[in-house]
Amino acid sequence: SFSPQELANTAWALAKLQGGALGDDDTSLLVNMAAYILRQKLVSAFKPQELSNIAWALATANVRNEKLMVVLGQRAADDISSFKAQEIANLAWAYARLGIHHEALFGALAV
Repeated sequence: SFSPQELANTAWALAKLQGGALGDDDTSLLVNMAAYILRQKLVSAFKPQELSNIAWALATANVRNEKLMVVLGQRAADDISSFKAQEIANLAWAYARLGIHHEALFGALAV
């Protein structure tokens, strides 16, 4: 089993390593990681940086898992006051990049 930090670091590294030009095997790792995060219900344990790094990595690799993005967005919206500016920017960019509108998250960002 992986900790939230290990998952976030791995996702970030995969996306960063290839500069967003991941091969099928690398993208498959991120697809499986997203499913694992949902299956293990790990989002509630994510700290703001881990959450924003996961979202950023998925968007950078163009891995669109709407179920995970909905859960990440709700978790962020519920705790937006503990996010730093860079974490908020990464989240907003990830949702824009993937073309996913999350009403609660964007509402929390607008306050």
